[in-house]
Amino acid sequence: FVWFAERLDYHLGKADTVFFHHGLREHGPDVMTRLRAQLDDYEEPVTLIGHSLGGLFSVPASASPNVTRVITLSAPFNGVMSAEMLRWFSNSPMFETIRPTGWFVRGILSRPTHKPTLSIVSTAGMPHIREPNDGVVTVASQKALE
Repeated sequence: FVWFAERLDYHLGKADTVFFHHGLREHGPDVMTRLRAQLDDYEEPVTLIGHSLGGLFSVPASASPNVTRVITLSAPFNGVMSAEMLRWFSNSPMFETIRPTGWFVRGILSRPTHKPTLSIVSTAGMPHIREPNDGVVTVASQKALE
């Protein structure tokens, strides 16, 4: 991924690698609280790199003063259609967070991004999703920040 970003003239420079994990059993606001607390521990400039839901959470987290930019890969900025159905069959709060008509996704799209954002869109999808997709997230959802 770093190789690809640098080919796009998005040089990351020397940096520590910090991993942040979230699970489907967590509620979106709890993930954001933990992520912001971890970012507050850094005094150096931070580039957030997030895949899928990590990319979705990276955009509001970029309000942290030490975040300089965001790189996302296959992030569902317009939500995940299957989450609309899955939230009725699962007690996972994350499905409520990532559904297209949910408050979290609507909030991200209604506010301007805080830092320069490079969104890498993936397209090798599944035929059961009736528009271009990566197998889970539609291309339109990945490009919703544009």
